[in-house]
Amino acid sequence: MSNLINAPLNEVIFELRWKSDTSVELNQFQLLLGSMFSSLKDKYPNKENLMPDANLPLVAFIQKPTYRFRSANNVNKMFQIGPGVLSFNFVGQNYDWEDFRDSAKDVISIFKELFDINNDNDMQIGLSYIDFFHFDFQNNKVIDYLREYMHINIETDLFDTNTISFNSTSGDIEDKTFNIAINTGFRNKIEKGIVVNSKLVKSDKQNIILGDYENILNSFHEELSAFFKKLTDGELYKNLK
Repeated sequence: MSNLINAPLNEVIFELRWKSDTSVELNQFQLLLGSMFSSLKDKYPNKENLMPDANLPLVAFIQKPTYRFRSANNVNKMFQIGPGVLSFNFVGQNYDWEDFRDSAKDVISIFKELFDINNDNDMQIGLSYIDFFHFDFQNNKVIDYLREYMHINIETDLFDTNTISFNSTSGDIEDKTFNIAINTGFRNKIEKGIVVNSKLVKSDKQNIILGDYENILNSFHEELSAFFKKLTDGELYKNLK
């Protein structure tokens, strides 16, 4: 995807999720947050508080990022953390898979050192690619575009307003779950188009996920890249090149 001249890639997200809802686990998160920032502040010094109201209890943000830390050298790279969730994100242009993977590994390796692993508890690992496709809504129909360029057939009477909100999940494929979501959306809050979010997730015990996350991440990347090529095969892929 990164080698395409007109790549539609908008964001890549590598994510870990785990249980963190008891008072003990929430206290552990507070310690984890401080230690993560202390260990990574030289590479990711730009800290943003994502909580809209400081008076809300931390329990209101379970499985939601509460802080974002941006890279000192590349504003497109960042990691986000909250009670029960850690993500590494790349947003914007000039994405490179090897650089993304290695940068994510740097963050996860610190996380592994600091995280209190519970072998009885599960952890979910996921990789998402969010692509934005320019589309002329005035002169073209979404369902025609999806059928002709993305090989997706949807009942026409569902989308008389020429918008799209489509979600499909295939579960338990080799212990993985694949999800694709296609929606009308915006890029930079101005450009209106079609947003495609393709995602793979897998759940297992925390020690197994953290022990094998590099192989899982590489495998997810290969599978999602293959899916993207299949989705855009033909005229659309030629235009992206």
